[in-house]
Amino acid sequence: MDVVDRGVHAAATTTTTAALPGLYLGADYCPTGKYRPTYNSKMRSLGFPYEQINTEQMIKRVYNFAAPLDNASPSGTSVTVPGGGSTTFQVTVPSLATHTPTVTWLFDGASVATGSSLVVPASALPSGSHTLQAVIQDTTAMVRNDPSRVLRATRSWTVSGGSLSAPDAPSSLIATSSGSSVTLTWTAPASGPAPSEYVIEAGTATGLSNLANTEVGSTPSYVATGIGAGTYFVRVRAKNSCGVGSPSNESVVTVR
Repeated sequence: MDVVDRGVHAAATTTTTAALPGLYLGADYCPTGKYRPTYNSKMRSLGFPYEQINTEQMIKRVYNFAAPLDNASPSGTSVTVPGGGSTTFQVTVPSLATHTPTVTWLFDGASVATGSSLVVPASALPSGSHTLQAVIQDTTAMVRNDPSRVLRATRSWTVSGGSLSAPDAPSSLIATSSGSSVTLTWTAPASGPAPSEYVIEAGTATGLSNLANTEVGSTPSYVATGIGAGTYFVRVRAKNSCGVGSPSNESVVTVR
């Protein structure tokens, strides 16, 4: 970008002040008839900076080949946030030497957050489908004019909330005893709505809950103390505002 269109009414610049934009006669190996944007720059002579106009054009030229967005997730463009749960939306931007491109999140056109990620809970979604956008902008001061918006990238998703249902069954329940204490550990449901708490069931025979049916919070482990001697058949269920889900595997523990 060391050649400038003089235009119809512009006059040539005659000063030799460094870095002063203007119309300087002589460019593109032509001593007359063409103009350069500054008196001297690296586009004309080694040992000089490119100066602001050439720098701006080179930055925009780079962005014709590389957008300021490297990656985005979820990878699909239509996302259903699971009922009772949430979905994390995330973008990865280029690592620049002097600054980081900004990320602004728009929900149906309104700005709701900034930063590289956004967690969208199903409880915050109105009914119907909505548009979520991540707008990435390189805010470098070296580009003053970007009418084609090559320094900007946008990633869009169509987002809707899934219907809420009871959680899936926990798995891998293990019950162990030590004296009169019983320790239970299990794995949270692998999919579906997130549990708000767990329910421990215990009985004198398989499938029964005649000894315990107790809510124990949202942590996938529990320690019961003061348990009398005997054999116990134990299960755990996950619970949310829609109800209690299916039971886990049954674990048998004996207290002596």
